[in-house]
Amino acid sequence: MIEKNNIKVNNFGIIKDANIDISPLTIFIGPNSSGKSFIAKLIHCFSKVHDLHVPETILVSEAMNYFKSEDEEFSQLQ
Repeated sequence: MIEKNNIKVNNFGIIKDANIDISPLTIFIGPNSSGKSFIAKLIHCFSKVHDLHVPETILVSEAMNYFKSEDEEFSQLQ
């Protein structure tokens, strides 16, 4: 059975409202500046916070700006 997780994002950065199913292989496709990298960075941050596992459901709001240092670390990986 394939494990699927879900991330719900509301009013965080460029993302206004999104409900994203995450599976072992998830590919984000879209135009430039549509939030693909932003979502990848959120997944990266949460995976580090939760023992390298993305939790089943994550609710993200504008108030959660404390991931800035993780964002900077992720940008160095590119």
